[in-house]
Amino acid sequence: LLWEYDLSAFDYHRLKGIVVERVIERGREEDFHAIFKLYGGTEKVREIIREEVPYLSPKDMAFACVVFNLKKETLKCYTRTLLRQARLNA
Repeated sequence: LLWEYDLSAFDYHRLKGIVVERVIERGREEDFHAIFKLYGGTEKVREIIREEVPYLSPKDMAFACVVFNLKKETLKCYTRTLLRQARLNA
């Protein structure tokens, strides 16, 4: 899932937003179990999704909202998308 990174020097805690993003986008069931274990459970992963995931497609955002019981308006990636669209339309 992280093919462009050197995994021997990869900091899974500093880049947890990227890791969770990739698991949501392309992960298998065992990848979800791995992030739950690595980051301390579903509540911590829910927090990472809200505050640290930089981007999700609309489809992946909808998936994350359903699976983790979130509202898209509370996601950093959603508000960033709205700001980007507003700048483009200005």
